[in-house]
Amino acid sequence: SDSRVPANQIMGLAPGEVALYDDSGSRVHLKAGGVVEAAAATEVRVVVGGTTLVVTPAGVTITGNLHVAGNITATGTITP
Repeated sequence: SDSRVPANQIMGLAPGEVALYDDSGSRVHLKAGGVVEAAAATEVRVVVGGTTLVVTPAGVTITGNLHVAGNITATGTITP
């Protein structure tokens, strides 16, 4: 970035926001209001202890226990 222009103007960020980009276009964006947005062309992976959440263009895979408090709505086939 050019030191004469604030980075938030170059990247389209609101004041107080931060984004990390790589050369393939993947990004992690800490947005206003406490929102964290991660974007990648092939995979976004979140690992916490022994639980892993993987999001790919094919779908979402969770390795570990899933606890749901509330309703689950599904369309399509649910397989065991």
